[in-house]
Amino acid sequence: MLAPIFQRRAPSRALTMPKPPPPNTIPKPTLPALKALPDEWPAPVAHLEAGRAFLREAAASPHPVLLLPDRDADGITAGTIINRALRFLEKKPEHVLVHFWSPAAPLYSPENIQAVNEMIEKYSISHTIIIDQGSRPGPRLFTGGKIMVVDHHHTESFPSDTTMVSALPCPPVVTSSILAHKLVTPLSEELAEDTTWLALTGLYADLGPAAAGLFPPNAVPMLRPHRKMHLTQLVALLNAPRRAPGGNPRAAWDLLQLCPSPNNINSGKWRSDLINHCKRAKASWGNELGLVARTAPKWSEDGSVALIEIDSAWQVHPVVAQRWAGSLKGKAGKTKIVLCANKGWVHGKVNVSGRVVAEAQAEDGGDVDLIKMLWDLAARDEDVLKGVGEDWGRGHTQAAGGSVTPAVWKKFVQRCLKVEDKKKRKLAAAAEGEGEAEVEVEGEEAEGEGEGEAVEGEERKQGTLDTWMLTPRQKKALKDKEALKDKKLKKPPKVKKEKKVKKE
Repeated sequence: MLAPIFQRRAPSRALTMPKPPPPNTIPKPTLPALKALPDEWPAPVAHLEAGRAFLREAAASPHPVLLLPDRDADGITAGTIINRALRFLEKKPEHVLVHFWSPAAPLYSPENIQAVNEMIEKYSISHTIIIDQGSRPGPRLFTGGKIMVVDHHHTESFPSDTTMVSALPCPPVVTSSILAHKLVTPLSEELAEDTTWLALTGLYADLGPAAAGLFPPNAVPMLRPHRKMHLTQLVALLNAPRRAPGGNPRAAWDLLQLCPSPNNINSGKWRSDLINHCKRAKASWGNELGLVARTAPKWSEDGSVALIEIDSAWQVHPVVAQRWAGSLKGKAGKTKIVLCANKGWVHGKVNVSGRVVAEAQAEDGGDVDLIKMLWDLAARDEDVLKGVGEDWGRGHTQAAGGSVTPAVWKKFVQRCLKVEDKKKRKLAAAAEGEGEAEVEVEGEEAEGEGEGEAVEGEERKQGTLDTWMLTPRQKKALKDKEALKDKKLKKPPKVKKEKKVKKE
């Protein structure tokens, strides 16, 4: 048994590796605070007017409407707001269809576009509304019906023959839920009031509860009964199902439909079966996150990128990247972004989630552009640049990522990031006088490299020591202790002398 001082414990200030972030501290992207709004906000007036006309036309059509919301909390709250607007405009509920794309590929992939085209033809859909899915330049996406996109993601241009409602041209850029709320507000004051909590839930999901204070007064809807705690609890429930293997958010979507208030969900009085489903998914996701959250990062050759590689069937990589981005203090002030690559979320793909390091964002005055950095990194190698495809560098300037094949990802790590080989680095450190203890103690760990430096699997369950959490001095002391133990075992056992019994 190891002495208590060497039992697995949380890192201290003396340790060489960075301290993992607290589990409940998840920094959100920041927005510049403004004293007044621009003349057109949160989207161009022409966009909003065209969007309302599209909704009225879709509601009046005798054919079904297809909603394609994103699978996260912002997407399903924005989709719910638009769904309620269609019902207010007297569209029959059975004529509103909802489809969630497969997480194995983005909505704009050929296989997903084909699946949507088949639905449009099968159900004679007249209007399709894409919500919080981003946008791509090029021809119209689907073959039949009219198309509208409601979105706030970064894009260079929009597809042709499409009604666009985009928050991108009007900073500060809001979430899709706030954009959808502003879109439907003129239709009815009662509708606007009933959907305020949905708009705020999407805002909290993407930017955090403090984001409302970054906008000018009356810019973001506020309603006192919907306290921050209720909405943040709701965000965790809504995000849980889509993070499970398979990523089906249908339970979260069904939970919001017709629900009058977040209090009904948090109290368990509304659709308890769906609430329990979301709670089970949330608990399982939390357990999985606990297994991978302490995976130690590796750094690119120039120190600007912290890389974390995991293998999980759950969608934990965005949160892992976000937590490390809030806790890293920078490697000599160089670390700008954190990339978390998950090799197990989608079969045959490596899903990458990136975040800007909070300290770097503050030092550079908010000028760190993650999308640009991802493309600049890929451009370091011609084969990688061709291989990443259009799904690389999608999202926001502070939160973006991509999905690539394992072969492309391996080239990206080796040629673009040039992550140092751990075994060579340890041998070099030993040659410089760091001591042989570090090499010998971590030798097996270096050979099993690939899923981070922390001990995982059965060894972790049995309480095996995480050697990466020890300083070189502690590692040498551990080696000396084990050597002493081996020396004692090699000594021949002492033979007990028989006591002489005195004869009477």
